[in-house]
Amino acid sequence: LLGATLSFLSIQGFALNLPKGITEVTQVEGITEYRLDNGLRVLFAPDASKPTTTVNMTYLVGSRHENYGQTGMAHLLEHMLFKGTPTVPDGAFSQQVARNGGEDNAFTTYDYTAYFQNIAKDRLGLVMELEADRMRNLTLSDAQVAGEINVVLEERHQRVDNNPAALLGERTSALLFLNSPYRRPVIGWEHEIRGLTRSQLLAFYRQWYHPGNAIVVVAGDVNVDEVRPLAERIYGVIPAA
Repeated sequence: LLGATLSFLSIQGFALNLPKGITEVTQVEGITEYRLDNGLRVLFAPDASKPTTTVNMTYLVGSRHENYGQTGMAHLLEHMLFKGTPTVPDGAFSQQVARNGGEDNAFTTYDYTAYFQNIAKDRLGLVMELEADRMRNLTLSDAQVAGEINVVLEERHQRVDNNPAALLGERTSALLFLNSPYRRPVIGWEHEIRGLTRSQLLAFYRQWYHPGNAIVVVAGDVNVDEVRPLAERIYGVIPAA
């Protein structure tokens, strides 16, 4: 779905009458896109085959956007997005999703970072509220950052350092793309992961995690006329940057 959605973004649709709070509307092959006043792009892809919905929040930032010497920043920040806000404590995001019968996860690539939830359609507003909250209200402590760095290092040891094929791929990319950010592993180099700090993470978060750099896809058993007011109310109040 995400690949199809990203392909859709390059297609020119046709303009419709714009509701208040929306600057642009397009439709292509059954997918409706709204661009809110704050720059957020919200796509609706209806599929009534199951009484469930998927919400995918994609930020157009990945490992290739990291500063020199700070590899692993985008991936570590992905982990930190689950560490809480003033109203949703550390770990409570996934707990609330699971308590309501859903599942959630996230992943980081060279070019973007995505967060998604699969949940029953009548819980759609809940996960949208949770996702909107952590777009602007992330709180981090030095202890949380230090703990999660250890988690990421263990992930690297398991997936890369103890995997000869993964090591070969990582080193091959480093040799092939000498002057490109794609030479750097998404998970980061170990010595640079160890050096990441809370202040660096928060600066990266504030630079890239805002409506103008994000796309929300709501897919499943959804009615555009019902979901659009939710998107306007929940996401539309987030400051543009």
